[in-house]
Amino acid sequence: MKAVVFMVLLAVSAFAYAHVHQWVLVDSFENEQGVKTCQWMCDYSGQKYFIETTNCWNPND
Repeated sequence: MKAVVFMVLLAVSAFAYAHVHQWVLVDSFENEQGVKTCQWMCDYSGQKYFIETTNCWNPND
């Protein structure tokens, strides 16, 4: 029983930890259509992920 509880807690903590990472604003510019665009970076366990959002929508909201 203790092993099952430990495994469940371990799985839940790993899932919760994944949501702690925040997107950081790297750059903002106007794209080809003249729409303000922002580039965001998230450093997740040493891997860097980049996204771009139009109208500088904040993915942390």
